[in-house]
Amino acid sequence: MQSLKRTNQDNMQKNILLTVLIICGLAICIFAFWKETGDSKETLNLMDEQQNFDMYEITKLDMRTEYEKPVVIDLSVTDNDGTRIEEAGDYILRGQTESTVTIDAQEQPVHLILEGVDIRSAGGPAINVVSAGKVIITLAENTENVIRDSGNYKKYEECNAAIYSAGDITINGKGSLFVYGYYKDAIHTKDLLKIIGGDIYIQAKRNGLRGNDGMIIKPNILTVESEKTGLQTTNANQAGKGRMDICGGDISITAGEYGMVSVADVHVRECKISCLSVMTPIKAEGEQFVEEGCFLDE
Repeated sequence: MQSLKRTNQDNMQKNILLTVLIICGLAICIFAFWKETGDSKETLNLMDEQQNFDMYEITKLDMRTEYEKPVVIDLSVTDNDGTRIEEAGDYILRGQTESTVTIDAQEQPVHLILEGVDIRSAGGPAINVVSAGKVIITLAENTENVIRDSGNYKKYEECNAAIYSAGDITINGKGSLFVYGYYKDAIHTKDLLKIIGGDIYIQAKRNGLRGNDGMIIKPNILTVESEKTGLQTTNANQAGKGRMDICGGDISITAGEYGMVSVADVHVRECKISCLSVMTPIKAEGEQFVEEGCFLDE
C-alpha cells in the first residue's frame, strides 16, 4: 500500500511539475508575442499603419512629417491633365499649376509634402482625393503654400471644395497654408479631418472646414473667414461620428452664420478662440464642453 501511495504521490508531483512547465511556456510565448506586437507598433511604417484606428486619436501616421525616398513632383511642368497619384508613398510637391492634383490610391495611405506650391485650379478642386486609406499633408517648415479653386465645377459635380476628399485628411507640419474656396468650401472631407499643425488661413464661399465624420483641430494658428459656417461636421448616423474636438492653437473665426456647427458633441479645450459670427459661436446637437477661458470674446 505504501508503495502504491508513493507511486500516486510521484505521479501527482510529475503532473504538477508538467502543469507548471506548460503554464511557464505559455507565459513566455504570450510575453514574446506582446513584445513583438508592441515593438512593431513603435515602428512607423506608412504602409503598415492600422486603418481601424480610434477615430479621434492622433496616431503616429498623423504626425508623420519625415520621408524616405520621396517622389519629387514639379507641378510647373505638368500638363493640362494635372498630376495623378495612384500609389502609396511620400510625394514632395513644388511649383505652380492651374491643374488639379488627383489622388486615387484605393485603400493605400499617401503622404504629400508641400514645399512652396501654388495650385490655382481652373476647373474643380485644386486637390481631389478620389480614394485613399488616408492622406497626410505636411506643410514643410519655412514654406508658404497656396491652394485655390474656381467657380467652374462642371466636371466635378460631386466635389465642392478647393481641397476635397472622399477619405480622411490630416494636415501637419510647421509651414503655412492658404486655402481659398471660391466655389463652396475651402477644405471638405467626407470622413475625418485632422489639423494638428501649421499656420493655416482659410477663406470660403460656404464653409471653411468641413469634416463629415468629425474633426480634430489643433493647429499653431488657424484663421477662418467664411460666408456661412466656419467649422462643420455632419454625419451622426453612426455611433461616435460627427464630434468636434478643438484642442489647441490660436484660432480666429469670422462667419456669416455660425462659428461652429456639430451634429454631435463639441469639445473646446487648451486653445484660444476669437469668434465673430452672425449667429451663435457654437451650434451643437450634442453636448457642449467648453473649457473656461478658451473664448477670448467672453
